Amino acid sequence: MTVEKMKQFLIKFATFAIIFGGIVCLVRFALPALVPFLIALVVALLIKPLVNFLHRKAHISKKISSVLLVLLFYGTIGVLVVLAVLRLIDYGQTLIGYLPDFFKNNLVPLLTSAAERLDDIIGRFIDHPDFSMTQHVKELVSSVGTALSSFSATILSAAGNVVISVPGAVINVFITIVSTVFLAMDFDGIRHFFARQLSDAHRATVRSILSHLSFVIRKYILSYALIMLITFFELWIGLAVLRIPSAPLIAALIAVFDILPVVGSGTVLCPWAVVSLFAGETATGAGLLVLWAVISVIRYIIEPKIVGNQVGMHPLLTLFSMLLGNFIFGGIGILLLPVSLALIQNLNEAGVIHLYKNPEPKDPEDDTTLFDSLRQKLKNKRGQKKNRS
Repeated sequence: MTVEKMKQFLIKFATFAIIFGGIVCLVRFALPALVPFLIALVVALLIKPLVNFLHRKAHISKKISSVLLVLLFYGTIGVLVVLAVLRLIDYGQTLIGYLPDFFKNNLVPLLTSAAERLDDIIGRFIDHPDFSMTQHVKELVSSVGTALSSFSATILSAAGNVVISVPGAVINVFITIVSTVFLAMDFDGIRHFFARQLSDAHRATVRSILSHLSFVIRKYILSYALIMLITFFELWIGLAVLRIPSAPLIAALIAVFDILPVVGSGTVLCPWAVVSLFAGETATGAGLLVLWAVISVIRYIIEPKIVGNQVGMHPLLTLFSMLLGNFIFGGIGILLLPVSLALIQNLNEAGVIHLYKNPEPKDPEDDTTLFDSLRQKLKNKRGQKKNRS
């Protein structure tokens, strides 16, 4: 490697390190304050095509359609969250009621009987008067009983902490909704204002970066919408097999939870399974645990593949970036790092930046993904039917 190549490599590496360090600092210190505005930006980008469609086809004012679509979007999410919270509260109350009685009437006699039998077996072969499994079990039962007696107090304390955090959450939700309305109403005006502040050369670069970022975010959202749809059908089938009432509605609620970083379907299915087991519904409890395991395994298999295909990254790199993002940034890193790497890859392949060599640049709109290939197949089939007719 010549001195010039080494110099170029070091410059590129230093540039990448500075950018990555800046992103880490931004996420660590500034992201919590920016989250409402980032969510508002993403939602505004999502509903922008619908706003334009309603304005073009139905001649509805962009401001009116923006307000209506924003309220519809957040209203739907709010209803789903309220239904899920009410379901969790119901399960929590059932668990608090069943747990102490189940432990006292079922688990304690079983453990004591097993310990006495074990002491008899051990006593036949070993003469050790100081060792008593029954005594250890009694101490364990006493400790668990003490913990269970304070279980309700712990739940109440946690509920109190949640109630304390409600005002701040309400303020953040309000800021998010208002920001989304303003962004959706005047998205083009805001974009043109910032574009006028840049020189022609910088304007072209920023426009290209934003175009690729919009492409990556759209594909990322499409990929997780597909994952959520797959999870929904898995849950619907599983709950229907277990003969759970309102299986489609419950499946939809859990699928929304499953798509959230860190949360997952286990947040609902595992407590539900525990409550069912304590209530004596062994088949339902075991079935829910099996369903959760199946969903988790399938999710870990298909998520890197689907996301990688959509944003143009190798599934192994997608999985690695998710794990590394979660390690560095926490739950938000599962989304942030893969999106950042996909953006860098698209910009590099398009020739906007030059971090590594590419065989040839490509435009993001020309990228063929799973959805694009399916759409093309449907068009081909329609064309064949027309030709036959």
